[in-house]
Formats: sequence, C-alpha cells, structure tokens
Amino acid sequence: MANSSIHGAVDPTSSPAHRWMPRTSLGWVGLALSAVAFVCWITFPVITVRYRNSFPVVDTWVMPALATFLLDLAAVLNVAAFWRLRDRALLVVAAMWVTLATGAIVTLFVAGEGLAGV
Repeated sequence: MANSSIHGAVDPTSSPAHRWMPRTSLGWVGLALSAVAFVCWITFPVITVRYRNSFPVVDTWVMPALATFLLDLAAVLNVAAFWRLRDRALLVVAAMWVTLATGAIVTLFVAGEGLAGV
C-alpha cells in the first residue's frame, strides 16, 4: 500500500502521468512554446524560399531573429518552471535541456551572422 494515504485513497502524485506531464501552468506554457519554436524553425525556411520574391522582408534577418526569440523565450520559461516553481515533470526537464542547448547554439549562430552582415 505504498501508493495509499492514511485514509485508503490513492495519492494522485504517484501516478505515472504525474511524472511525465507538467504540474504548473508555466510548465505547460513553456512546453507549448518549445513546440511552437521548433515548428517555426522548420516552417520559416520554407516560407522564405517560397515567398522571397513576393515579400522581401522574409529574406532578411527577421525570420531567424523571430525564431531565435521564440526558442530563447521557451528556454527561459522552461528554466523558470523547473527552478522557481519546482516542476520536475519529465517533459519539462527534457524541453528545458533541449531548448537551452539548442537556444544557446542558435543564438550564437544568428548573432554571428548578424554581426558578419550575412
């Protein structure tokens, strides 16, 4: 009866879904923004190739900067959910590490391209 409390009710924090799913709203927002940021990194190059002649703004620094901003914001929200709100769900931890690593590399790459004038 390790999962039971004194009154015989099952502890809701011991369910397998509790370990996977975020417990806080900030964890859910960070997880959703992580997904949106990675979808943007897939779709923005397609938009750039398709509409570069019609809309010149998509062939500038705007698209990579927007996708980098979304990725960095997702990393900050995931770290805040993990560190400040102590949301230790596996999806939050995985999203935090993936967005931190990817965000750091992509931010340095985009900033380097911006400084080089590419």
